[in-house]
Amino acid sequence: MTHHKAPRKTVRKGPRIQPPETLYCADALLTSDTLQALDGDSNSTRDRKVAAGIHPPPVTFGARGKRWRAGEMLAHYRMIGAHAIQKS
Repeated sequence: MTHHKAPRKTVRKGPRIQPPETLYCADALLTSDTLQALDGDSNSTRDRKVAAGIHPPPVTFGARGKRWRAGEMLAHYRMIGAHAIQKS
């Protein structure tokens, strides 16, 4: 009798960066990789800013899932100035 192995899970390689146009869709949920590509802040820096009240809080999904509303982030970037968004 032959045993078949189950297919291996696909392992995520590299950051999940969404297209820049996603920032202009107010209901879109942005990943931390996308935000890091936009403003250069690491996850720990972003967590500190959220705790200090100077960064919009994420929408959480369970213990580890975090996403940020694009409309809130666009308003935040406009408030702190366009210089906060890195040039790609």
